[in-house]
Amino acid sequence: EDGTVRLWQSTTYRAETTLNYGMERAWALAAAKDSNKLAMGFDEGCVVVELGSDDPVASMDATGKIVWARNNEIKTAKVSGFASDDIPDGDRLPVLPRDLGSCELYPQMLKHNCNGRFVAVCGDGEFIIYTAQALRNKAFGQALDFVWSGQGTGDYAIRESTSHLKIFKNFKEGASIRPATASADGLFGGHMLGVKGGDSAVLFYDWDSGEFVRKIDVAPKDIYWSD
Repeated sequence: EDGTVRLWQSTTYRAETTLNYGMERAWALAAAKDSNKLAMGFDEGCVVVELGSDDPVASMDATGKIVWARNNEIKTAKVSGFASDDIPDGDRLPVLPRDLGSCELYPQMLKHNCNGRFVAVCGDGEFIIYTAQALRNKAFGQALDFVWSGQGTGDYAIRESTSHLKIFKNFKEGASIRPATASADGLFGGHMLGVKGGDSAVLFYDWDSGEFVRKIDVAPKDIYWSD
């Protein structure tokens, strides 16, 4: 009766989010059977929301090997080697998926490192780095965000809070950064470490020294580096 609707993850039993539309008390919930839409009835009207994301939890390395998550199960397949002339545009590729194993957390993001030897799995404020071939545990920890460097095999950065970042070199802790912004809301990987600032700006830092390089007053959704 406080006017909020709370959502939990059925696999991890953790609270995901709280919805508040300012429409007084919530009285009814209805979920569509064959979709991810949820209807909520309040004193002053109703709201229909779409749960989840349409973005797949998957990653592909430079050789065409794909790793993806289905719930806690991790699968892999290879899409290179298919002749483009034999398969019409838009058709499904006849790939043969292979089970890699089960992940210890519920994956919300998968990402290969620069050479494809390792894959990071992130979710629920934690990350685990596995070998891409056999899903062997290499490193783990707590983080709000995780990004790989564009060069070093074991170089990555994590966002521990809105005011503290850590850079790891070859899987060993290196520089710590306190970004020159009111709130660090996200990270971007690549040739430089990008920090999404709460003041609609992105700040770039050097991977090796952790030194500030440049601030650009934009609010990007993602950053792509040229080769």
